Amino acid sequence: MLGLAVPAVFEFPTLSALAPVIHERRIEDHIPSLPRPEWAFSYLLASVTEKWQSSDIVAVLPTTDFQRVYLNAGLKNYYIWRIDRPIDADQLQRALQILCDQVLVLRSLFIRHADTTLQVVLRRMQVELIQTTINQESVDEECRSWCANHNRSPDVPDGSPYFQPMLISSKPSKHILILRLSHAQFDGSTLPRLLGDLVREYQDHALPQPVVDFTAYLQHRLARRTPAAYYFWRDYLHEAFIHRAFMVGFDNFTLSSPPRGITMATLVKAPWALAWARLGKQTDLVFGHTVSGRNMPIPDVDQRTGYCINTAPIRVHIQPAWTAHELLRHFHTQYTRTLDYETIEPSEIIVQCTAWQGKPGFSASWDSRRGIPEHVMAGSAYG
Repeated sequence: MLGLAVPAVFEFPTLSALAPVIHERRIEDHIPSLPRPEWAFSYLLASVTEKWQSSDIVAVLPTTDFQRVYLNAGLKNYYIWRIDRPIDADQLQRALQILCDQVLVLRSLFIRHADTTLQVVLRRMQVELIQTTINQESVDEECRSWCANHNRSPDVPDGSPYFQPMLISSKPSKHILILRLSHAQFDGSTLPRLLGDLVREYQDHALPQPVVDFTAYLQHRLARRTPAAYYFWRDYLHEAFIHRAFMVGFDNFTLSSPPRGITMATLVKAPWALAWARLGKQTDLVFGHTVSGRNMPIPDVDQRTGYCINTAPIRVHIQPAWTAHELLRHFHTQYTRTLDYETIEPSEIIVQCTAWQGKPGFSASWDSRRGIPEHVMAGSAYG
């Protein structure tokens, strides 16, 4: 299958440069040399194996570093929609069940095992739409109460799903639909598609079958943990040193259009690197930035439902005599070098590719809706 992957666009930023090589860059129709499963059904806790048979389980997979941030904290997310029209509860129940049947991440159970957390994907999971009817005046209060009570309750037990819908109705044309999820099941690219699919299924429009589901996506991501990937990060971070420095925050600011060939992300992150260099009196910097995890050459990767986000390190060598454009171009080049390896987990990079002691970390939070960094924890590099 011919396709256009993100790394190719960055490497060949004009159509004239891209055209001769596009036929050489293929989107993979299948995932070659998938790694053997790292965990099997027998590893799971008794609370899971007593409830489910091995035939009930599609896959047992690791969780990513980012997923564990939310899972370890026991965080739950509640998405609330007001519906000012009549609702067929049976039709909604059917639509939710079909959505769960087709969207693999909704059937994921998160199981603590040793010092990590596994995601166990069920072949099928029965969805129960909780329904309650109340007085119109108390709809908002009932919604807040339900979410608060669930949020105060203990963590979702091992072997229990996070996905739980509830419908609160006050009269035939006044409803609130609540979906409880874990952020480990979705990222910013996932939620709008998930909700759109629910609406389409409720309206009896068949959902398209995914070319690559989240299990296959994650297996592809695991298969990229190659010697070449680790060699790249060892070389890229050679003699780098990192420590948690400080946190800054921005509410809002105005950005001009980036120069030709420079992305908006670079336009913000490169000046951030320069500011940090001046504050820290360093010229060789390493910090983390959030990447989509959807730049891999597999079919419709941007359409996949699941949590794909990762944190990748980026290293910037500041030269005092640089012009602004030279700084932007250097940052852009340093970023594009990492594209083929950006899905390697930061914890693996730290352990396998650096000599950093203790548990250092790098992180950046990027709000793509507003195009600004919300907070950055950075480190310095010495070489």
